[in-house]
Amino acid sequence: MLDKNFTPPKERIAITATKKRVDIIETIIYPLSECSTSILLTGSMAYGQDFSVTPESDIDLQLTITPELFQKLHSCKYFQKYNLSRIEEGFKKWIFSQFSLNFIYKEITIECHFWDEKTFKDVLVYKKEHISRLRSQTKKIATDYAYSFDGDEDIVEYPDHKEWIYNVGLFPAYRMKNNKIFLSRPITNILGNAIILFDSCEMEKTIETCREITEEKIAECKQEKWKTYSIFNTLPGKNKISEEVKIMLI
Repeated sequence: MLDKNFTPPKERIAITATKKRVDIIETIIYPLSECSTSILLTGSMAYGQDFSVTPESDIDLQLTITPELFQKLHSCKYFQKYNLSRIEEGFKKWIFSQFSLNFIYKEITIECHFWDEKTFKDVLVYKKEHISRLRSQTKKIATDYAYSFDGDEDIVEYPDHKEWIYNVGLFPAYRMKNNKIFLSRPITNILGNAIILFDSCEMEKTIETCREITEEKIAECKQEKWKTYSIFNTLPGKNKISEEVKIMLI
């Protein structure tokens, strides 16, 4: 969640909170790898370890999956509370290509954002401006915060809509406004120091391509020499990024 007024916790708190989450990840990674083709760690545990991780921080994971592999989700102990058969039907009919399943482990929320593998790769190499995702029945509008390479903000609200029995919504990867590109969460999650936890589908190569294309787009924008253009400017949670990671992104 975007929190522009976030203040990093004391160092000892951040270090303790980070270690707890590292231990949890080491425990849950194998069962999750059984039902995915890649797993990426994003959010504060990717760009703010020992700095901005708090006792309330979630663990954010991006997981890729294929229609053929979906059946494995049914035997994963972490998702037994979900109506997976219903989700599987909509996923295989291409009504949506992204859905999220959460569970709690040792009082920490694990947010698992599942993507169709090919769709996710297309998003990361800028082949898709947006995709369709399964949404919660309790939320009707999603607010998207997107940022340009010079730090300009663009806020758009995307209402949900009904498609058959599913509540779905538009999930933007990027958008163009006045000949300027604004990047949204699907891409900035990866550019913000995403950490590969498991990879059986050459996701590392796709991430490298994503960075290369992004750098090319930055170079195309550098017309006003007094402005700073960088990946860092596109990230929503700038105040949660550790100094070590920030250096890599500016």
